[in-house]
Amino acid sequence: MKENQKIKALNKFLSYIHMGNSTFRIYYNYAKKIGNEELLANIVEAMELFKHHEEVFTNIINETSNASDMLTPTAKMALCVEKMKPLNTTFDVCYHAVKAVNMGYVSVLKFLYEHPKLGQDILGKIVLVINDYNQIREKFEKIIVKISTQN
Repeated sequence: MKENQKIKALNKFLSYIHMGNSTFRIYYNYAKKIGNEELLANIVEAMELFKHHEEVFTNIINETSNASDMLTPTAKMALCVEKMKPLNTTFDVCYHAVKAVNMGYVSVLKFLYEHPKLGQDILGKIVLVINDYNQIREKFEKIIVKISTQN
């Protein structure tokens, strides 16, 4: 793969991670209003994972080019829609967090499939993102199960 194609692909991938982090910032604001400490802690942990992955891929891109921190117009619109959702309960936030992570997960899997020639080191880092998405989703699923069985 040519270097400019690789950088373009990695910036696209980085935009997925930016989108995830931006989405979870919105969920953080909802969770603060709800006041569920476990929910807040999981959101903060997810944001820290997103931030870590942003740094990893930004550093890779910056070795030979400039990393983009721009969101696409479509992503910006999606974030506006996310801000307008009435997420008033722990379940609402967890449910939407699971949906968002699943969307990111599918996007990453598709990206991985479409870009098999990025090099083993980079592909390994992408697999780590996939693993983290699974962990994030599981934590929100556990909260849903917990609050559902308390009644």
